[in-house]
Amino acid sequence: MIRWAVAVPLGLVAWSQPWPPARAASSTERLPVSARILPSCDIGGSATGGLRRGTIDFGARAMSGGETVLIAGDLPIRCSEGASVAVTLDNGRNAIGQQRNLRGPGGALLAYDLLRGAGGDAPLWDDQPHPLAPEGGDETSVRIAGRLIVSNGVPADGVYTDTVLVRIDY
Repeated sequence: MIRWAVAVPLGLVAWSQPWPPARAASSTERLPVSARILPSCDIGGSATGGLRRGTIDFGARAMSGGETVLIAGDLPIRCSEGASVAVTLDNGRNAIGQQRNLRGPGGALLAYDLLRGAGGDAPLWDDQPHPLAPEGGDETSVRIAGRLIVSNGVPADGVYTDTVLVRIDY
């Protein structure tokens, strides 16, 4: 009995046609790709921006009538390049007319001012928009001075607070 074995080589198979296969015609077209960056700003303490929170803190102190305390503070903001920015601070939750007030124990009020700058002679932050020229993309500090006014009498011991709404229009 004769047995035959046939060996079939495995390997690359030559392809006689070009790859990719030739086409009868072709066409080209441009594909536009674009992005539009909108102006944006973020303010210190917001949930989205990751900036530190701005504060105005007069600290703990013993005070008697006729005193004025001046402190410097700031409010961090970050805006996109080229954003036209205006900052508005309202008069706070405890204002009487245009006078901002800190509210303390038993509803006692301490008058204070916020000033546009670091010194005592800076103009008041009123409740109107004020233009700002931030450095695009970088954190900028809006300088705000606080002036606490104890005009007469000794204020009651305790913590006095207010909340001012800050708005940035861009």
